[in-house]
This record gives sequence, C-alpha cells and structure tokens, in this order.
Amino acid sequence: MVKPLHGTDGGCYSLSLKTGWTGPWSKIIKMLKHLRDEGGGGDLRSFFPIRVGDGSNNSFWHDVWKGDQPLAVSFPRIYALDIHRRVSIRDRVMVGWSVDSLRRLPRGGIEHTQWEELSELLRDFHLTSFPDRLGWSIDVSDSFSVSSARFIIDRALLGTGGCEIT
Repeated sequence: MVKPLHGTDGGCYSLSLKTGWTGPWSKIIKMLKHLRDEGGGGDLRSFFPIRVGDGSNNSFWHDVWKGDQPLAVSFPRIYALDIHRRVSIRDRVMVGWSVDSLRRLPRGGIEHTQWEELSELLRDFHLTSFPDRLGWSIDVSDSFSVSSARFIIDRALLGTGGCEIT
C-alpha cells in the first residue's frame, strides 16, 4: 500500500511525501527526516550498505559498494572516460576491467593515478552466486532487527544520558 501512495521507494530515500498526506507512514517519514536533520542519524541509506553477491542489482559506478561513496565520485576522471557508465557490477566484472572499456587511454597525472587506484581496488574482487542484498550497519549480525533500529532511534532522540530503557 505504501508504494502506490508514495512511490517505489515509499519516500524512504527522498524522505518526501505527497503534500497533505497524513497517517502512520507520514509519521515514519517525519521521524526519518528528524533523525537525518537533527538527531545525528545521518543518511538513511548509510544504515543499509550494499553487500555485493552476484552483482546484478547494483550499479558499478553509481551505488556505494566499495568504500564510502560511489566509484563515480571517487574516480571522476575514469568515470568520464568510461564507455559504459550505466553498467551493473556483474556486467562490468563479466566484461573485465581493462582500458578497452574506456574512450581513450588514461593520460598521465590524475587520470593515470585514478586508473591505478581503481584497478588495485578491484584486483581481488569476486562475485558470488548469491543475490546482492542490503546489510544493516547498526548490528554486528548485519541483519535488521527492531531492537537495533529502536536503539539507534532512541540514541538519536534521547541522547546517551538518562535512564536506560529495557
């Protein structure tokens, strides 16, 4: 019911709702906005890091799957040279990482440095037969739980002082 009313992401990534909409989901989105803006909760997506499996569901350049930002941001000169910018991780790995996927060879300086750094980052990367999934960075189990979500919400809204809720 959420997707038809608020879009395919339910407003979770954009943290936006249709104007004038009220109800439980609007309260959830408002809480997420509060956590992001005032509670120190950061970007909601940062709690759900991508765990690459077969690489078919995530963008090589645009999703955060290696490091703490998209590869297009980390390696902008190589991104600008790439022929296939809208490629999945799986497709990029299957084709291979070589200068053949670039419009031209990297020139010296920053282009060469970024090429070497990106090549090193990808050198030992391998896909698995499992599907890609989202992790849960709040809990050591890497699996979402209501109690860990409650912990982060309470910590953001109530601070670290005061009485403990069990």
